[in-house]
Amino acid sequence: MAPHKTNPDDHPDDLRQTLEAFTMGLQDALTAAITDALHSVLDNQHQGRRTTRNRDHQSESSDDELVDNLFAVPVRDQRRQAQRDDDQEERRDLIHNNNTSRWESAFKVDIPEFTSSLNPEDFVDWLNMVEEILDFKKVPDDMRVPLVATRFKNRASAWWTQLKESCRRSGKPKIETWERLKKHMRRNFLPYNYERTLYTKLQNLRQGSRSVEEYATDFFQLISRATLLETEDQLVSRFIGGLRNQLRLTLQQFNPTSVSETHQRALDLEQQFHDSWSTFLNSVFR
Repeated sequence: MAPHKTNPDDHPDDLRQTLEAFTMGLQDALTAAITDALHSVLDNQHQGRRTTRNRDHQSESSDDELVDNLFAVPVRDQRRQAQRDDDQEERRDLIHNNNTSRWESAFKVDIPEFTSSLNPEDFVDWLNMVEEILDFKKVPDDMRVPLVATRFKNRASAWWTQLKESCRRSGKPKIETWERLKKHMRRNFLPYNYERTLYTKLQNLRQGSRSVEEYATDFFQLISRATLLETEDQLVSRFIGGLRNQLRLTLQQFNPTSVSETHQRALDLEQQFHDSWSTFLNSVFR
């Protein structure tokens, strides 16, 4: 007897239920898989943000803004570049300081001794020379007084010891600045009327029969030793006023603006007058 074949159409409800169950199971499986995948992605992103926050916790707020800018230079690259710039600047400073030290050490410049036996002009020149050396050697302000004091000899050394003791007994502050030391030295080692005498010499200075260069030498020495508070224009007028009439009248037409320019123009005029006079004499006695 032949087996009986089941026709699907004979049980439509059973087939539909089977298909619906399969479909629902497939949807549940896909939903679960998608949910797991989303959870994994979110966990990875959360972990990445936590790591970034920990790494940039010490950064400035401006760094956080740069992270979101895709076109900005990364913060770590900025830090590296800044560090490289600092290192290069430090190396340049070190090389400059070493070269400067070697350059300065090639010049042996010592502060000359002071024994208080100098005449007034030489004493003022000594003060000016010491100041130039201190500036050249870049001696700190708090070291200038004790350094210069080591060069005091004989009566100058005794004077310095007595001055320090006098300040201590009277309760006055120590002499710790170069300006105060110069003031005390000028008061003690210069004649009481030295400034007035110097100013009188400058006031009466005239070229006379001397050359412009000889006159200028005396002029510059006097203004370097005197504590004048004159402007550049006043010094120019003073220089011109001491020249011979011919030079003075001609030089005033140029209206020079500095003592240096006045000096150079006076030398040129002197040479022109000398050449003209020589030409005249040659034409007369030829």
